[in-house]
Amino acid sequence: INGSKGLIHPVRCYESFGIALIESLYFGCPVFGTTYGALKELIIPEVGALSNSATELSELIKQSEDYKRKDCYEYVCDNFLSEHMAENYVKLYGKVVNGETLNKEKPVSISSIKPFLPFYP
Repeated sequence: INGSKGLIHPVRCYESFGIALIESLYFGCPVFGTTYGALKELIIPEVGALSNSATELSELIKQSEDYKRKDCYEYVCDNFLSEHMAENYVKLYGKVVNGETLNKEKPVSISSIKPFLPFYP
């Protein structure tokens, strides 16, 4: 992984978290993937790029050297280490215990969605 120029992760389903993304970033490798599921929440412009177009994604991958390995690593350390995640979960649990809602909109089931989401040329 240390010698990699990045992770190509064009998932076509609703990726729930994507530990592979975090592992790649931890080793300083940017992530290139689709906008489905958690990817759009996890991958910020400083650490990778997202597109549902294979052509556009391939062009973005050519710019992998533009990403700073240190920025990718620090992003994970600042946001996804177990200590940070545990602290954030405790805050969320506190909100629930106090009767607060976590989502602006009521969550809905996505089980009726097609098994493969679009990925365009």
